[in-house]
Amino acid sequence: MSHHGVDIWTKALETATYAREELRKINGLRFISENIIGKSGIIEWDSTKLGILTNPMFHSGFEVEHMLNSKFNIEIELRL
Repeated sequence: MSHHGVDIWTKALETATYAREELRKINGLRFISENIIGKSGIIEWDSTKLGILTNPMFHSGFEVEHMLNSKFNIEIELRL
């Protein structure tokens, strides 16, 4: 990180931004974004995370976690 940290962090931010832009093309998919700052005591937002709201899809976080993991081997950090 001391030698390439800035480049790695820049790439992570670019990748997350690209993923969010592409995922926004899916009808009905909603995201947690920087607009949550200031609500319910939230003071920061991690732009490298892809926070997807599953309730508009009529699936629980547990169901979406299972689908993502079993079909695409994607691990999620939090589900509610």
